[in-house]
Amino acid sequence: MEKSGDVGGWGGDIITLYGEWRRDSDSYSSGYTYCEDKFAKIGVDSTFGFNDLLEDADGYLLSERVRGGQDIVTAVRNHYRGSGGLTRIGDFLTKRFSGLASTATDMARNMLTMSDDPTIALGRAKLIYGIAGYDTLLPEMLPADKLTEFCRGFADSLLARAGQEGLKKATYLANQKKNLRDSQ
Repeated sequence: MEKSGDVGGWGGDIITLYGEWRRDSDSYSSGYTYCEDKFAKIGVDSTFGFNDLLEDADGYLLSERVRGGQDIVTAVRNHYRGSGGLTRIGDFLTKRFSGLASTATDMARNMLTMSDDPTIALGRAKLIYGIAGYDTLLPEMLPADKLTEFCRGFADSLLARAGQEGLKKATYLANQKKNLRDSQ
């Protein structure tokens, strides 16, 4: 399900977002609300901001193209051709999480709790403690329903960002068509 490479992308970002939530838990009891307010929002200070999501999506999608046999130049060209990468969040959601909130929720929980790789577990603890302090609860120590709520907040917010992307794509394409028509 998860790949160790995910830690260098969205997985590392979900770990640091968890650390921020625990640091801010006095004012944000709900992990779901925290994700709604802080995850991939333009103009909001967060370790998993909007640009981070774009970078994670692009990195994942480009690596999939290269794994599929494309050279990096062709992969980049094909990735941004046409609508300029306007579907990258939706494509990332579809290709990495099967387009499902339930899959994204489960994968986020696994990223936050997997223990089969001691290097990842140690790195995860170091990241969380570095943000929230050594007295914070690591994800595996948090009550399961609270952790699920945070992971579901991530998944639902990811779906919302993909939906926003779809709305922006339609506007972009309509503007592009109008501008091309007006310039002739």
